[in-house]
Amino acid sequence: MWLVGDGPVDQPGVLFEYDASYREDAASRLLDGFEGVLRTDGYAAYNKVCREHAITRIGCWDPARRKFVEACKAAPAKNKGSKVHMSIAF
Repeated sequence: MWLVGDGPVDQPGVLFEYDASYREDAASRLLDGFEGVLRTDGYAAYNKVCREHAITRIGCWDPARRKFVEACKAAPAKNKGSKVHMSIAF
């Protein structure tokens, strides 16, 4: 399942697109004609389509943030003032 979000902040839109594969050709088809900024994780399927079109790719920090959240949950209660806890307080 491919998920695409777009639209103004006060009226976001979401498209759920099913494709039997999660490969580069599916990304190319889904983004055909798109120009602008694409926020993605580090998945390599976006590399070619971004190179071949006027697409600026920016990273998504959620995968990195998730590890900090996991570290927070695993830390003992006495360490609640640690740098790990402060880093996810944004």
